[in-house]
Amino acid sequence: MDGSFWEQHIAAAPHVKRQGLPPERRPPRPEPLFCTACKILKKRRADFEQHLATATHEARAALLACGPNLMNATFSSVAHDKALFQETSIHANQGSAQGGGRHARRGRGQKKRRLVFKGNFVAGTPRSVYSSIPYKRKLKDHPINVAVTIEGSEEERLEQIQALLPIHLDLSTYPKHWHTLLHVEEEQMIRDIETYDLSDVELRQQGRTFYRESRTIVPQLQAVAAILKQDPGSVPFVVFGPPGTGKTVTIVEAIHQLVYRDPNVHILACAPSNSAADLIAERLTGLGSSRLFRLNAPFRSVRDLPDVLAPYSCVDTSGRFSVVSKKALANYNVVVCTCISAGIPWGMRMRRGHFSYVFIDEAGQAMEPEAIVSINTISGGNTNLILSGDPLQLGPIIRSGVGKSLGFGVSFLERVMQRDIYQEERWRGVTVVKLVKNFRSHAAILEFPNSEFYGGKLEVCGNPDVINRFVGSPILPNPVFPVMFHGVAGSDGRENDSPSYFNEDEIAVVKDLVERILTDDAHPAAPNEIGVIAPYRARSSELRRGLRGRFSGLKVGSVEEYQGQERDVIILTTVRTDRERVTYDLRHTLGFLVNPRRLNVAITRPKGLLIIVGDPIVLGLDPLWRKFLNHIHVNGG
Repeated sequence: MDGSFWEQHIAAAPHVKRQGLPPERRPPRPEPLFCTACKILKKRRADFEQHLATATHEARAALLACGPNLMNATFSSVAHDKALFQETSIHANQGSAQGGGRHARRGRGQKKRRLVFKGNFVAGTPRSVYSSIPYKRKLKDHPINVAVTIEGSEEERLEQIQALLPIHLDLSTYPKHWHTLLHVEEEQMIRDIETYDLSDVELRQQGRTFYRESRTIVPQLQAVAAILKQDPGSVPFVVFGPPGTGKTVTIVEAIHQLVYRDPNVHILACAPSNSAADLIAERLTGLGSSRLFRLNAPFRSVRDLPDVLAPYSCVDTSGRFSVVSKKALANYNVVVCTCISAGIPWGMRMRRGHFSYVFIDEAGQAMEPEAIVSINTISGGNTNLILSGDPLQLGPIIRSGVGKSLGFGVSFLERVMQRDIYQEERWRGVTVVKLVKNFRSHAAILEFPNSEFYGGKLEVCGNPDVINRFVGSPILPNPVFPVMFHGVAGSDGRENDSPSYFNEDEIAVVKDLVERILTDDAHPAAPNEIGVIAPYRARSSELRRGLRGRFSGLKVGSVEEYQGQERDVIILTTVRTDRERVTYDLRHTLGFLVNPRRLNVAITRPKGLLIIVGDPIVLGLDPLWRKFLNHIHVNGG
């Protein structure tokens, strides 16, 4: 039922008392149509919209999906029901126009009748929308009376209209009539979703763009516009972003647009790790220190904070991170922190619902209890939640078997994405936007993870000057294929105080590769453009000590530390060369080599050059790695 139909009748519903007032103070004469009935329809519609606004996403999906099953009442179709309303309104309006209003003088041949419609309209004030048996108490107390001014010639037609409603309305037939009216609303909502249009959402350009092509990257713009158009308290909105598709850029842009649209908005932006939270904060520094605050846990080392974020943080006189006052914190438009640190505002007794929006980036990496800290402690009924991440990348790190058995290994994002409302195509752009344009990697780097993890749906859209930067480098066996495998044997080592392994020969190979890349004049690269990924902490520490003095700025880290980050060059070390130990891992511990998500994250970090260092025989024990190595070999890498 379209909006004009509702407005046409609802506008005529209220009646204003005119008796006893002087002419100059009398309000305009109301139109005498559908007085009682339209109030009921208006109340029903308001209650139904309230129910949809406050229901969970499961309830809403079920409600919108059950429409066809509710047609058990008088009418056989929605068209019949709508025609009935329109037929009644047409003749009633004609009579009203000729009769001259409620208090107008009726001419000859005109008479005023009060018809009782025994169906379709239900009178009374509804109970709460959560009532299991709605409205039944009021039926006997509020009969339905519709006043219609007619001419004698219209009487037959009105009797025909009345004949369409012969069913007696009582406690047994009422639910069928109510569900019939509800079905009309459901059909309209389905049509609204199918024709969902974001063209009326205005996005400002403040010198910022999506990779300098803000008007051509449709999925990112669709996600930003959908976030801006959300009603308060909507179901969680998901930005599903495979590697390099710009999910962090998208949520940063959405935050910018929200702040520019409403200078008084309050946004909490979270991530499961400090490195991911720092990345968000760095991209929001354009807001200024009066609008942006980087909230750090007191036990975090000040040395770990990027220098660019120092003006946006609070450090006490002892050199440790501190928290500003509650009043000062409430004045910031955007607060960035880790998911766990999101409990700090709650500990400061900040009002629940203070934040209008809660963003969780890399939500697929956060345990559900982590995510709940920011969702449950500080969010209110009108707070909108936006989740950004990729369930196919690293999930929560759970080492406890009991914890895994209890479901802690499944992130909140992964569980939410399993719901039908995020899987069905008709909800795309309403509850979820899937980003498919990869702006990071060369086609050769993206080819294997795209086919293995994402069904070949990713599109290579990176800047050619960046992704082709190392094509033709003398370090490559195949100059046009910037992926290579460097075989190394050696032996595993293990520190006494750590369960992690390291390989001295592999460390020497990595040092040599880094030096060759830095000294290539034809394809120059700076140390901060190179990243080394190691699977174990001891391995990372050993490499870091070996490279720190000679290559300042080069980052060595684990796969977890690199999720959400990128480098022009990535060197991936796999460490293990002892086949017996690897066989034991495959059979029992399921370590680094048999975790597909870790491989997916590791090989999708580079923009232009990917180098893997390891023992091919040992790596070939795992089917996925064997397939990956075969892919490199076939292409001459």
